Amino acid sequence: MMRGVLFAFGAALLLTACGWHLRGTVTLPEGLDSVHLNNLSDAQLLGRTLEQLLVANGVELSRPASAQLTINLIDYEEDRRVVAIGDNTLVTEYELIATADFSVEDSEGGIILPPSDVSVIRSYQFDQDNVLGMEEEQQLILTEMRREIAQSIVRRLRFLNLEPNAPAAALQP
Repeated sequence: MMRGVLFAFGAALLLTACGWHLRGTVTLPEGLDSVHLNNLSDAQLLGRTLEQLLVANGVELSRPASAQLTINLIDYEEDRRVVAIGDNTLVTEYELIATADFSVEDSEGGIILPPSDVSVIRSYQFDQDNVLGMEEEQQLILTEMRREIAQSIVRRLRFLNLEPNAPAAALQP
């Protein structure tokens, strides 16, 4: 019993020492406590994913007047295109593309991060004999793509200079 506890403790110690973190956790700028998320109706699924990720990283979602930063989701699109067609002229592979345009403003409306975009592309094999299963697989892939875009947006926040006397738009080198 004691050996198992010591082994688990040692494994946890090694994992934290090597810099391993739970998926989705990001080191955000010191002092970043509150964010307002301004999203379009087209970006509601991405907005919810981004909200969950921010809360998981200890950031409070608040109203624009009390938020340190405002993340504006300007545009979000998901698209699917044919990549390969089989001998029987039926689709055998699709490519999914998700693209988000966003910007970040400070509490006074000054632009900290000008409009930027994030894109994720994934392809998957399409089985004509399992159309319902393929539809479900596509939805799972799109969910993962939204999560990846949200993580990319949050990672970009990590490099923002939030000091009060800093120039309005600068990313730290």
